[in-house]
Amino acid sequence: MPIFLQDEKRMVTVEVQLRTIAMDFWASLEHKIRYKKNIPEDKALYLQNEMLECAEISADLDRRMQNVRDVISKNVPKEEKIPFLGELI
Repeated sequence: MPIFLQDEKRMVTVEVQLRTIAMDFWASLEHKIRYKKNIPEDKALYLQNEMLECAEISADLDRRMQNVRDVISKNVPKEEKIPFLGELI
C-alpha cells in the first residue's frame, strides 16, 4: 500500500484486520438494536433474527476458512509455507 511521506512515496506491506472491523461493526449494530428505544418491538425482533442468521453464516465461514488453511498446511512443503499470523507470534 502506498504511504505518502513529506517528500516521498513508500510502498509498505499492510495487514487488514477484516475480522476485527466486522466484529466492531457487529457490536455497534447489536447495541443499537438492544438499547435504542426508538426501534419498534417487531422490527427489533426481525433485526435480532437477522443478526442470528448472520452469526450462523459467519461461524460457517470461519469453519470453512479453517478447513482451507488446514488443507494448505498439510499439502505445502514446510519451506514453501507462508506463516499465518498465529504462527508468527
